[in-house]
Amino acid sequence: MIINSPTNHSLVIPLSGAIPAKGFYLIERTDDNAINDIAANLIAPFGNGLSNNGEELALMLGSTTIDQTPAINGQGWCAGLGANSYYTMERYDPRTAGDDKTNWGTWQSFMGHGINAESQPIHGTPKHRNSINYLITPSSELTADKTLTKENNPYIAGETLIRDNATLTIHPGVIIKFISANSGLYGMGVINIQGTEDDPVILTSIHDDSYAGDTNQNGSSTMPHAGDWGSVRLLKDGSTITHAHIRYAGGDSEHAEVKVTKAFANISHSIIEHSKEYGISLDNARGSIESTLIQDNQSVGIFAHNSDLMIRSNTLSKNTLGILLNGNADETHDMQIRDNRFENNIGEAVNNTNHTFPIFSGNTAMGNGINGIVLGAQMDQDYTLLPDLPYVFFGYHIPQDKTLTIQPGVIIKFSQSDSLTVAGAVNAQGTQDSPVIFTSIHDDDCGIGGCGDTDNASTAPAAGDWFALWFYASSHLSTLDHARVRFGGKSTSPALNHGAIHLNPGSLISFLHTTIEKNYDTGIFMTGAAPAITNSLIQDHAVGNGLLLTASSTPTITNTRFTRNGTHIRTDDTSLYTDGGGNVME
Repeated sequence: MIINSPTNHSLVIPLSGAIPAKGFYLIERTDDNAINDIAANLIAPFGNGLSNNGEELALMLGSTTIDQTPAINGQGWCAGLGANSYYTMERYDPRTAGDDKTNWGTWQSFMGHGINAESQPIHGTPKHRNSINYLITPSSELTADKTLTKENNPYIAGETLIRDNATLTIHPGVIIKFISANSGLYGMGVINIQGTEDDPVILTSIHDDSYAGDTNQNGSSTMPHAGDWGSVRLLKDGSTITHAHIRYAGGDSEHAEVKVTKAFANISHSIIEHSKEYGISLDNARGSIESTLIQDNQSVGIFAHNSDLMIRSNTLSKNTLGILLNGNADETHDMQIRDNRFENNIGEAVNNTNHTFPIFSGNTAMGNGINGIVLGAQMDQDYTLLPDLPYVFFGYHIPQDKTLTIQPGVIIKFSQSDSLTVAGAVNAQGTQDSPVIFTSIHDDDCGIGGCGDTDNASTAPAAGDWFALWFYASSHLSTLDHARVRFGGKSTSPALNHGAIHLNPGSLISFLHTTIEKNYDTGIFMTGAAPAITNSLIQDHAVGNGLLLTASSTPTITNTRFTRNGTHIRTDDTSLYTDGGGNVME
């Protein structure tokens, strides 16, 4: 067997020895000094060496060509660099024909091996796997379907675009390392990451030596960090990520390890960690995130904007926020957040403060800045709250013609100067065993023997911890049935009448089986209102009023108990109440 050159008939190199499977064979000319730290397999004189103007090389067995490099056609070598750079020409895929120019490229500036006779690093990979062979595609674009398998681990990737007519499939056990903050997988086509529980797919930083060893060949001089590489972008319906371990990304303009935009995608049984910002970010996306650990991300675990999602059975831990949701006021989306665990996030478990109305159920939280679901801004559509983690209202507003329905067992807490304002309607339908609670974020008892440490602090509730439930003129009747209102009544002005519930002219509301207790100054403050109060308990306003009636207020009160109030019912000269009978004042 020989190597010869169809373009230089004087170049003939007889070969000897054997090359093992997936092995390499190094030929040096004249002596073994051209690469002085790697032993040659063969030292053979071949004139003045290879021409800088290009040559075609062929591996021959007799008259049969086994393999060859591309024809030069007067254009020189198809890859590599001369002129003082001296980057070698490398082959991308040894299974693809050698005479295909697209199968060759230039040394990629990583995975270099060898020292030359002048003790300078070789810009190539003599007797080692070619650097270009580590790439997913020899160019920056994948234009045809491709499958990655663990036998070729590790892969090294820069900015890799999967075109919309291509599918990238990644099999169990594949390890891909990314070289810079702008590198990543950008899926205008489909990306299917298909790991298994025992053999996950790993997407990580080039500096991460815990998988596939010291790929960047610098020992322990560099360590992986959040933002070392960019993101996995899913932009086409049908992409999946299952049993993947994605870490140290978020360094590009998407600010996330996984970004789904205007596409349907499913993510499951994975680990998403150490992002510079978001773990998973979704924009006008559809699909699911299930059974995934999302942890140690410097901003939000999951951020979703205008998306239709099932977020279920995940663990979100040690992020800045667990989940952040927002949307556009004129859009309706189907989102369910069920059976997730939120642990030790710096801020709230869930922040939902802008036009998004998910179904929450079965979630648990501990050790977070707020072990609850923060709701804020304006409620643009009818909404139903199911019992789950405590809901923490930050200035929530129900506009005209909208109804907030609150199911039995729902706990709503308020922080500092926050309140609920109602121009539409509240339908709080608790039961004797599962009342609806409105209380302070510091209230761990809720009057029911325990409702969770929502503020994750050893603080005690006090009258005036939060403002009030404000009810304004509405054409819809609000109902508080089997509800408890506690520790409200804060005011920023001594001139204002304090009270946990403010009823303004035109407000329509009835109280049934409701306990109003331990608020600052007054339980219910009325201005020109006429509520019905039935079978209720108003207590523990020792220095204030159970009810304060002003401006021609005319409530009807039946079978209601007043106890431990400074004044049970205080009226001005224009107001009076109707005693429906059965009331007790003690």
